[in-house]
Amino acid sequence: MARTQGESGPPKAIIAKSFFAAEIGRTPFQLSRKILARLSDGWSAELLVKEFSALYRAFTQGLAAPLAELPIQYADFACWQRQWLSGAVLERQLHYWRQQLDGAPLVLDLPTDRPAATGGDHLPWRQSGF
Repeated sequence: MARTQGESGPPKAIIAKSFFAAEIGRTPFQLSRKILARLSDGWSAELLVKEFSALYRAFTQGLAAPLAELPIQYADFACWQRQWLSGAVLERQLHYWRQQLDGAPLVLDLPTDRPAATGGDHLPWRQSGF
């Protein structure tokens, strides 16, 4: 994965969605390793590996994507949540979180592996036009 190791050269292929972008390296493992490092729970990681594996097998054999259309999209959930989170429910949630966060620092001083980026787009590389 030349890009992630600081070497030059375009990635072999790109998978892009609004919530992440990933480079495919020389082996499927490289893709999985890069994406899974950014996921937070085992269930999601397992599902992602299964779906990428199914897609990889299909595409290398010249077949169509074998994944079924999802019955619900994130936008559906967002609409439901916006309707639910209004009125008295919203007020209770705001009250609760204001109490929980009272006195909390505005910025968390978390250790990082490199200095923070300043301004602009923080992604090191982006492919657009999908």
